Amino acid sequence: MKDDAFPIPLLWHSLQKSAGYTHYITLDCNWGFWNVPIHEESKHLTAFTTPWGLYEFNVIPFGIKNSPGEYQRAMNLAFEPLLGNGVECYIDDIVIYASSRDGALRLLGKVMQICRTNGFYLKLKKCDWLRDRVNLLGHSVGTTGILPQRGKLQALQKMRAPQDFKELRSLLGLLSFHRRFVPAFSDEVQPLQELMNAHKTLPFIWEDHHEAAFQELKNLV
Repeated sequence: MKDDAFPIPLLWHSLQKSAGYTHYITLDCNWGFWNVPIHEESKHLTAFTTPWGLYEFNVIPFGIKNSPGEYQRAMNLAFEPLLGNGVECYIDDIVIYASSRDGALRLLGKVMQICRTNGFYLKLKKCDWLRDRVNLLGHSVGTTGILPQRGKLQALQKMRAPQDFKELRSLLGLLSFHRRFVPAFSDEVQPLQELMNAHKTLPFIWEDHHEAAFQELKNLV
């Protein structure tokens, strides 16, 4: 199977384009990949063996390296007239943004028609309707801009100091996700990054200056 280099949208770019509006609708595609059929000549690439015989997928399966790119391509082709004009698609997440309730509802009608035409099914319990602020791609987006998502902040505040390099790596990943909200992030995280960089040559020793940097970063996010 050849690699599919179709790009996934830049997360921050999608957030920036949808921030600053007054009315939001978020939609989640139900079992997103399964909404997109596979070309007949490509189905053999998904073949798998079971005790009952050989089977092939008729739709894009989860877990194949090209699935995200193929699905994003399908979404971009379907929603191309609306992308950047009140609608953004990030894999199976769709956000509608507008400066008025009527504008948001008009866009919703167009999005629903595209979903019907292309066989995209929505998971209603994960959709959010006509809000002034919504959780989107791990962030909170609304009229006043982009903020860290409350749940992620709470998880960070409750996080204990890492006990080993594995936990430190997880902590650095979570902190890096919020780096745009921390002035001089590289300087603030340097003590923790230096400890991580030494994981192949030195034992894990959590010292006072690591704890101080950890607490300061939690306060800054």
